[in-house]
Parts: sequence; structure tokens; C-alpha cells
Amino acid sequence: IDESYNSSPNSLVTSIKNLNNVLFKLKRKICIIGDMLELGESSEKLHRDIIIEIEKSSPDILLTVGMHTKVINQNISKKIKAIHFNNSENVYNKLLKIIKNDDVVMIKGSNSTKLHEICKKLRKES
Repeated sequence: IDESYNSSPNSLVTSIKNLNNVLFKLKRKICIIGDMLELGESSEKLHRDIIIEIEKSSPDILLTVGMHTKVINQNISKKIKAIHFNNSENVYNKLLKIIKNDDVVMIKGSNSTKLHEICKKLRKES
């Protein structure tokens, strides 16, 4: 699910909730979440608030990318396997090591996190 072009608190929550869709119930879920940018002084709180929605959706694997998502990674339930990256450069290689057939992968982040490049590479692989 390529949502790598934009991210805001509301759109990120909606994307995470969509992972609870009946079509995805029996599939392994991998969330790649990049920074939401231009949030000003509220940035840390708004990123931290996303944790509740992620835990409700209970993805099998969570990859966070960027400076602001580090707070998510540090505070997410230990029941969720979470890995943090400072930038998108190594995310693709890690994803190739963990992804399996029939996994649902949701990629969401502000455009400048360059997560769209991961989506582009994945399309070439399939």
C-alpha cells in the first residue's frame, strides 16, 4: 500500500486503521512509517499519539524512518517487532530480508522521507 507521498496525523491514522480491513486479517502486516513533517512544536506529541493506533492495528513488523518517528519506535509495545532507521537508505535492504509472499506492506511518510523510492524498487521486484 503506497502512501509515500504525504503524511499528516489524520491521514496516518486512517492508513493504519485500513490495515484492519477484513482482506488483511490473515496476512502478515508490515508498516513502514516515515516522519510527518511541518508539525512544528507539536511534532513529538503528534508522533507519540500515533502509537495507540499502531498498537490497535498490531502489525507484525514496524519500521520507522526519520528523526521524528524515533519516539514511536522507542515507545511501541514490545509485542511489535520494531526497527528504526535514521533515513530511508537501508530500509529497502532490510525489507527484502524480512518480506514474505502475501505480506501486506503499508508505506506512509512525508514525501521528503524518500519512502517513495522504496515503493518504486518494490514494483520493479514484483
